[in-house]
Amino acid sequence: LRSILPHEPLPNESLGYIHLQGAFTPRPSSSRHCSKDDDTPPPPTSCPPTKEEMQNTIQSYFLKLIHSYKYDGIIHSVHIVTKESDKEETTMEYTRARLICSSPLLARTIVSHCKQSSHGITPHDILSLLSTDEWEFGKKPITCTQNTTSPLLDDTISWKRSSPPKFRRLLLKPDSSMSVEEEEVLKQQRDTTRFIFLTNLLDTTADDDVPEELFHTLTTQDKHVWSDAIRHALSSYDSTSLGIELFFPSSKKKGESGGYKYCHVGMRNHHDAQRLMRELQHQTIQFTFFTSPDEKNKVTTVSSGTLFLDYADITQRSAKTAQLLRSNGKEGEKGTPPKSECTSTTTHVHIP
Repeated sequence: LRSILPHEPLPNESLGYIHLQGAFTPRPSSSRHCSKDDDTPPPPTSCPPTKEEMQNTIQSYFLKLIHSYKYDGIIHSVHIVTKESDKEETTMEYTRARLICSSPLLARTIVSHCKQSSHGITPHDILSLLSTDEWEFGKKPITCTQNTTSPLLDDTISWKRSSPPKFRRLLLKPDSSMSVEEEEVLKQQRDTTRFIFLTNLLDTTADDDVPEELFHTLTTQDKHVWSDAIRHALSSYDSTSLGIELFFPSSKKKGESGGYKYCHVGMRNHHDAQRLMRELQHQTIQFTFFTSPDEKNKVTTVSSGTLFLDYADITQRSAKTAQLLRSNGKEGEKGTPPKSECTSTTTHVHIP
């Protein structure tokens, strides 16, 4: 299993997988009363909750979550990963759990709910039914990620790091100071790139065009509602059926547009990017938004602005960083910043 990258579409598989990480190990309760002659609380007299009890309780918690939001689907199973503690050989640490859901869409919705919770979801919240006067669970928020069994695609048709690349527009300016060689290089890049800069997606300044309920959903509830709408509208331009990569601006660059004004689209080949550019330039398309994972409850259909598209490509620095990680055998460390390499030696330094 691997984590689904933020810009990836949902995998085409029958089940959904969720990875939970947190302090699921039952600990003696800190609220136990000490005796008058001893400041140390007495040891628990009861046994801690078993692994099976914890797995059943985690499953019940997320099933109630699904039903409370009227989502379709179930949690097939929960498996807590056992790890031997470094402190005591007889103590088992429970820090990870894997949930198997009925669909990747349901798994993504659960992960989004966990991440958007105002105070985070803790093991104490999930396993509260097993908490007693003698045993309790961690109160720090868990980490929740969605996994998939699908392998990563080839570098030529996908971006394989969780952190998005830096993009640059491939602009051909008639009155620019480019040399003939630079202009030829730029034309060649425009004829081979698979990335498109796409703007005027949603006119957020027009109150009549964006219903208040929909805009609230886009800005506060589920970011995937927006990416799903774009992928649904552009799906006919994807000849590979592998899904479209979407790269949105960072939170620092969103500004008043809320990040819904433009994005970069990663098609799987240049032919699809060329067709997208040719057929949607200065056109208006319809976005259909959904509010539930089963996609039965449609919110509304909203028209885009007059679209503007241009060829784009990742910057040389982003490309070199990805290539450096691959050449050093660190391709698995996705999303981590590149580490500086020491170029000086200390063989000539004498230490007294």
